[in-house]
This record gives sequence, C-alpha cells and structure tokens, in this order.
Amino acid sequence: MDEVNLQDLRRYGMTCKAIHQSVQAYLRRWNNIDPLLLPYVPSHRITYFRAMQKEADAIIGGSTALQFMARVRYKTSDLDIYVERKNARFLSLALEDVGCTVINRNVLHTTAGEIYDEILTDWTKRMDDGERNERNELGGQKTYMSRGILAIVNFESYAKRKVQVVVTDGPPVDVVLKCHSTAVMNFMTASYAYSLYGWETLDCGLSIYMQPYHKQVKNAKAKYERRGWCIVNASQAADLEVFVPLHRSVGDAYTWIIKLGGTGSQWIDEENNNALNWDNGLRRVQWTLTYTASGEPVVALDNPSAMSFVPMI
Repeated sequence: MDEVNLQDLRRYGMTCKAIHQSVQAYLRRWNNIDPLLLPYVPSHRITYFRAMQKEADAIIGGSTALQFMARVRYKTSDLDIYVERKNARFLSLALEDVGCTVINRNVLHTTAGEIYDEILTDWTKRMDDGERNERNELGGQKTYMSRGILAIVNFESYAKRKVQVVVTDGPPVDVVLKCHSTAVMNFMTASYAYSLYGWETLDCGLSIYMQPYHKQVKNAKAKYERRGWCIVNASQAADLEVFVPLHRSVGDAYTWIIKLGGTGSQWIDEENNNALNWDNGLRRVQWTLTYTASGEPVVALDNPSAMSFVPMI
C-alpha cells in the first residue's frame, strides 16, 4: 500500500469490508505521529509536547509535515516548529523540558530565556532604526522580516537531532503560505495535518515555485527534485490543469486533512471537547494563487497580518 496514492487507496478501501478494514489499519499506522516525533521528543514526553504545541498555537512544517503527508521518511531532516512571537518563549521552554538544548554561537546565552531576551532587544532596536526588511545575524541565527519571520532559534534534541523554532510576527500559517514552493505548504497542528495543495503534491508529485530566481530557492528546488518532486512552470501547470488560479482557504475542498493519531491524541480530543477548536481559527486564513504577466506564480494573502510594533516575546 506504500506505493498507492492516498486518493486511490481510499477508493480501494471502498471495494469490500475486508479490504476496508485492511486499509484503515494501514492508515492508522501511518497517521500515528509518534515515529516522526521520537527523534526529537522522548516517548514518555510526547503527550506533554503535543499539549504544549496546542497551548502555544504552534504548527510543525517543513520536511516533517511533508514526510507525514507523503508517507515517506527522510534520514536527515529537521523538526521545524512555527510559532507566533507572543508564544515563542513558552514553546521553547517546553522544548527544554523535553530534553532539547539551545544551539547558539554566543556561549554567554545558553538557555531559551536568554536567547529570547537577545531576540527581543535586537528586534526592538531594529524597529527603532526602521530596519524592518533587513536580514540580520543574531547569535548565529537569521531573521527574515520580509517573510514575517523574526528569528530562527536552533535546538538539539535528546537524540542529537536539530529542532528549529521559527518565530513569526503573525499567524504561522501566513509564513507557510510564503514558502518557496507548494511542496512545503503543509503543516501539522496538535490535532490535524494539512496539505494545502494535496492533490498536486501528494498524488501528482508536482510543485511550483514562488521565487524561482532566488539563490536559496534554487537550492531548495534541487533538494526537492532529488526527493522526487517534479517542478513545473506556469505554462506546464496550465497544460496539466494543476495549480489553477483560485481563491482558497485553509480546510477548503482542495485541502487534504488527516487527523493525527498516536500518543496524546485522545487526551487532546477530550481537552478540546472538539479537536477543531483552534483549527477553526486557522480555517479563516484565505489566499489567492495568481500569475504575473511573465508567468511567475504569486500567493497573495487576503488579509495579511499587520506587523505590530509592540514586542510580545
């Protein structure tokens, strides 16, 4: 079943009762988030980590979310956690509680609290200096204000794997929608996994790039081509009838959604009384995919979060 795409697998599961049970058992195994989290969080701390993720309104993105949705495993990938600045310190302290250690070139700052004090000082200074769109170095970490990213703080897990906390200025989903390509427009809340371009990404193995001439995007393009994704341009997308210019929202009919299983799932459902409580807020996020006159794809957020001048870390 590993070789069958999700759409065909679901159709296959409808053929008879025995096959349906077999497919459901297979999906339960793959929908178990534990194997993805174990390199970063000890098994006995997974429930705590997921509870803290929920409390911080944080999402897991990048390669980890793509692996989960695509039912593949990459040996060398980081855990990327996107969190709004008002919850960043809380989440990072929770990461320290599960055995993660801050990685920072400045040896004077070795805890999450000290790192965020430095981030806050730097952010406030740059706001005063009017350097909102500059990319600066902060203790070895980069900030990308133009994408809504204030800072990236690196941790090392108990198993010596890299965890990146991406501190965002507004809702983390806004930053996901500004990613270099549709292949990584996937994310996981504490309860659900989402693929915003599920059919193209997971069934067709296609991706389209938003900033094709940027150096870092070229590096990312090569990485995802090696991982099996076919890169298409606007003309090819039109011929294949994929990545159609549309007004979209998170959780719409084009979004692929998977309910997460594994340690802590029942507790999270009971705690919420409705596991979609916070996810319902996410589903208000809307955007439009368009193309420029030269054929470059553009994702435009309908109501992008305004940059606040009040530091909240």
